[in-house]
Amino acid sequence: EIYTLSLHDALPISRIGEDGNVETLARPEQCVEKEPVRLEQERAVIYSSNCATGGDDFNLWRLDLDTGKRVQVTNGSNYDQEPDVSADGQWVVYTSWPSNSPSVWKAPLRGGTPVAVSAQQARYPFVSPDGKQIVCQIREFNESWHVAILSLENGAVLKEFSQFPISGFKPTPVRWSPDGSALDYVAVQGGSSNIWRQPLNGGAPRQLTRSAEDSIIYFAWNRSGTKLAYIRGRADSDVMLFRRASRR
Repeated sequence: EIYTLSLHDALPISRIGEDGNVETLARPEQCVEKEPVRLEQERAVIYSSNCATGGDDFNLWRLDLDTGKRVQVTNGSNYDQEPDVSADGQWVVYTSWPSNSPSVWKAPLRGGTPVAVSAQQARYPFVSPDGKQIVCQIREFNESWHVAILSLENGAVLKEFSQFPISGFKPTPVRWSPDGSALDYVAVQGGSSNIWRQPLNGGAPRQLTRSAEDSIIYFAWNRSGTKLAYIRGRADSDVMLFRRASRR
């Protein structure tokens, strides 16, 4: 099953089944609910929403899929987004924007105070399958973004990478392979956008998908690595000629 947004004014979280049917998971609120991620240990979803105020502040929420009950995980005047949950369901990591600067935070899902993982600017965090590390994008002093692996416990930089193509305002995130031995990313070669896999122990990257056209905007694996879902999109453009109207 895939969790997504339905195209209504309220933008509630919905589920797309393997048969293509769309189901709204809870009573719609007059707010935006986005970026859902499933908790594997229980029937629940963590997502980013402005349901507390209906305005520009976004926090993380937890939705019980059986009862439809919502519980706020983070709060305050902030913009919390891009959540990911550890496989044991103990932690949620996410990007937060205090003072309009992105940074990676973690919050205990059993209750507790969120803490910053790294003092550097950081975004797009994903927890490793063993729950000990985070892959994300970091930078210092507004320099170029690059991919790094951090310790989930204390935020120490364990490894850094410069080869991943992550330039642009909204780059496709770099994610863990399902077994944690490699990093998966999107690259464009010969005009084709595809998912590639870079082993952490070195060696050449391996191409996982093969397509000749649309760009891959986002992708995700299930926990076992048996299924891959991704979003493709196409940007079309035309040349327009404007003539100045003649005066009479």
